[in-house]
Amino acid sequence: MLHDIASLKLQGANFDELKELSLFYFKDKPKPKNSCCNGVLLYGRNGAGKSTIAKCFRKIAGENPTGIVQATLCNAEGKELSLTDDDKKHIFVFNEDYIDKNIKLQEDHLNTIVLLGEAADLTDKITEAEKALEKAKIEYDKQKSIYDEYNNPDNVKSPEYYRKKIWLKLKGDTNWAGRDRQITGAKKNTPVTERIYSKILKHKINKDIEILAEKFRNELEKLHTAESGNSIIRANVPNIPKYLLQYDDVKIIQALAQEIEKPTLTEREVKLLKMAQQEGFEKLEERKSVFSDNSIHECPYCMQVLNDDYKKELVKSIQKVLSKVVEEHQKELKDYLVQIEEIDLSAFKNLKNYEECTRIWKLIVDKISIYNDKLNDKISNPYVQIHIENLDVKQLVQQLCEVHRHLCEELRNYNEKAVLVEPIKDNLKMLNAEWAFLEIKDLEIQKNKQEKEFAQEKRLFCSADNTLKAAISKLEDLEAERKNVRIAVDRINACMQYIFFAKDRLSIQYGDGQYKLFSCGKPVRPCDVSVGERNIIALSYFFTNILKGKAESEAYKDEYLLVIDDPVSSFDMENHIGILSFLKYELGLFLEGNQYSCALLMTHDLMTYSDMDKIFKEMNDAYNQNHRNGYFLRWKLEQRTLSEMKIDQHQEYSELIRDVYSFALGKQDNASLMIGNEMRQILEAFATFEYKTNIEKISTDKTILNLLPSKEYVSYFKNLMYRLVLNGGSHKKDAVSFMKGYDFFSFISDEEKRRTARDILCFIYLLNKKHLLVHLEIKSHKEDWERQLEKWCNEIKDQSPEL
Repeated sequence: MLHDIASLKLQGANFDELKELSLFYFKDKPKPKNSCCNGVLLYGRNGAGKSTIAKCFRKIAGENPTGIVQATLCNAEGKELSLTDDDKKHIFVFNEDYIDKNIKLQEDHLNTIVLLGEAADLTDKITEAEKALEKAKIEYDKQKSIYDEYNNPDNVKSPEYYRKKIWLKLKGDTNWAGRDRQITGAKKNTPVTERIYSKILKHKINKDIEILAEKFRNELEKLHTAESGNSIIRANVPNIPKYLLQYDDVKIIQALAQEIEKPTLTEREVKLLKMAQQEGFEKLEERKSVFSDNSIHECPYCMQVLNDDYKKELVKSIQKVLSKVVEEHQKELKDYLVQIEEIDLSAFKNLKNYEECTRIWKLIVDKISIYNDKLNDKISNPYVQIHIENLDVKQLVQQLCEVHRHLCEELRNYNEKAVLVEPIKDNLKMLNAEWAFLEIKDLEIQKNKQEKEFAQEKRLFCSADNTLKAAISKLEDLEAERKNVRIAVDRINACMQYIFFAKDRLSIQYGDGQYKLFSCGKPVRPCDVSVGERNIIALSYFFTNILKGKAESEAYKDEYLLVIDDPVSSFDMENHIGILSFLKYELGLFLEGNQYSCALLMTHDLMTYSDMDKIFKEMNDAYNQNHRNGYFLRWKLEQRTLSEMKIDQHQEYSELIRDVYSFALGKQDNASLMIGNEMRQILEAFATFEYKTNIEKISTDKTILNLLPSKEYVSYFKNLMYRLVLNGGSHKKDAVSFMKGYDFFSFISDEEKRRTARDILCFIYLLNKKHLLVHLEIKSHKEDWERQLEKWCNEIKDQSPEL
């Protein structure tokens, strides 16, 4: 898909309107058959839009650079291409943004810690996370301090402070608890509970507390004068159980004395009967069940072997002993057994008939227990008669019924008298609750207010706590992630060795969990790392990172689009050859590895452009020898428009002179930002090659000034150049870094800049007319150039004051 790219549609930054740049396809020339673009060289001065193009490719690759409104790719027919995620992963962009993002140098005593790629990106994130954590800590401490105030029961901001005061207002002899003790007649004050507190709050009244207190005292006096102050007994007297009303002593005595005739028994059956009489007939029933079981062939009692006939005879003997008469008699005896139930009469202990009722009930229970014991004996040994005297339970039950009737009647009389007390107590309790509400009303209002404030502060504290925990967790995760970042440091060192042509000129070594920078085997401080060295580290990392996670033998076989903006900066000139050699080596690997891979190289420097053009020419010749159909394009970006670049017609010094002249005429308004640097470069070049001096001396050297045709020019240019030098500065690295992206004329108006441009051109023209006209190289307009320059020179002469 990447080899189908023909043009870039973009909008944003330098391109106010949507523009299509045919970077990879020359519309005016026929495309070579079965071929694709393998390389593009783009020349453009600073401000032409190269950085914008690089940002557009970053956006296409999935990043989000600032200032780019739209960036899409189109094929030769102008149709927009829809790249897959895999296609986007094979687009790599090297520019100043890439360097800033992926290369971080941190000082660690005498060492420089190098953070590359993910680690560099994580460092920025960690810095932000540390700031966020610090901010979260400040906010947490602030909210914690406030929260602690509200959570401290001794602080007036705390709801608990007022709750404690409310509790004290309810307790005590003169408060609700003491008054309730007077109502109930208890020995101690009534405990204050949550339930009591909730009931008091329901009495929302607005009465005069003194009137209410007086009314309470009057009602309390009524209570004291009421009958004994007894309370209503709300429990009912338990009914006499029905089985007692039907209890018959005579029938039980007769059943116990009944004689059961013994059957004629064999010797074995006599033994069985004797056993039953000793152990109980239940045991005999148990043995009957055991020996009736067909699965049992061994006696469980004596361990003897049993045959079926013996078992059958034994069961018959047991059945004979346990005759039908015995079973019926035992059933009758069991029916007389009574499981007597306890009754609770404690609620009636203040009534006169309570003790008598309790006494009779106990007698009945004791006598029935005697009957039950005898009945159980008879059931166990039904052939034995039991004689017992009449215990008169039936008579006692009749007495109980009479006492029960009197107890019920006494309860009715008691409650009728007590009814007169209960309404007074109920009214007193209500008055006491209302009185208590008025006593705690203001405290309750303040408590509710503090509870609302506390709830709000608690939410803020919890939010601050969660934010702090999240910030701590995020920072820990980022630091753990950075510790796990590993880079192919050996390959990066090999790349830098290739560029510097020296093994230890600059290297990265891993130790103590960090990557540290060394120069000639010695640690380097960040302040001693030049801009050029930093760029070389970045370029080495760029090509190394593309191959991350891939086998080198297979990596170059994929299709790539490499976009490289200004790989050789003004600070890299001492390593110019090394960088270009490295670029040729790396680009050769990528472009030879896949016939559809392509590289877009952009520069503002004509010398670098010329050198890169030679690289592409050599690679193109190599491709042709291998019968590969690839082609290279050369463009110039100017006025947001592409035009074919013919390197033979473009010498940088001549280009600068033409630009300055065009600006002096009032054209190229967009060049205002960089025109100052271009004027300085012209003057430096002229001074160096013509007189072996510099711009500080060329306007003060008398031997040079004496070459001017008149004294008016000497005075004018001598003073002008002093002013220019004072405003201009120099090409020193620190000065250029400080004025990065700007020139020393940035504070001068455009009209002043045009005047300065005319002055510099005239100065060169007056010293060497042929020199200036040769570099202008516009033969068809030569007379116009001379006429214009002569006009400007005359204006200078006329304006120059007499000495």
